[in-house]
Amino acid sequence: MKSIKSYLVVISLVLISACAQVFYSPDASKLASKHRTVAIMPPQVSYNRISKKISEADLQTQIQTESSNLQTEIYNWMLRRQSKAQIRQDFQALSTTNAKLKALKYPDSALTAAQICAALKVDALIYTNFKLSKPISDGAALALILFTNYSTPTNTVNMNLNITDGANDKVIFNYNHTYSAGVGSTVNTVVNGLMRNASKKMPYFNRLGHETNQ
Repeated sequence: MKSIKSYLVVISLVLISACAQVFYSPDASKLASKHRTVAIMPPQVSYNRISKKISEADLQTQIQTESSNLQTEIYNWMLRRQSKAQIRQDFQALSTTNAKLKALKYPDSALTAAQICAALKVDALIYTNFKLSKPISDGAALALILFTNYSTPTNTVNMNLNITDGANDKVIFNYNHTYSAGVGSTVNTVVNGLMRNASKKMPYFNRLGHETNQ
């Protein structure tokens, strides 16, 4: 009986990880082909459950840490794809992107994607939104008081990723995926699990490039 239950759990996790919703605008390929430099925006992060014991300041610190770590891993992933000739676009250095966004008072300022692209001097933006069942970044002490069911072994992560064209101020690609991360998962393993399929769906992906599992 125990082995059957374990098998069913594995099957359910595979099903959760396998389902993804993908959207392309009719002109996605045409517009993407004109993109030379892309900026990866700081991900928006939220949690399914938050303990009332945590202060707003501590929560925001955790969110900022999570966002920074996720942004770095996505950037590194895209650079690896680029180095294998699977993606030809360049990605603006995160230090440049974040410094310019800070000067723009982002995200508090009400700016369109086109205005942000113009300020950053890039052709497109990659936006991501992560909804987590519990933290994946370091900070165990804080994590223990963040969630009421911290003992749950898996971390359900929903990622919504958009590519927005700066010239036309429109979303040309959207990828929405829910992924179940196992015990001991890190930001690196979570992003790898999510981006392995997402990057191949992007209009930037060059299928003539060398295929890899990394």
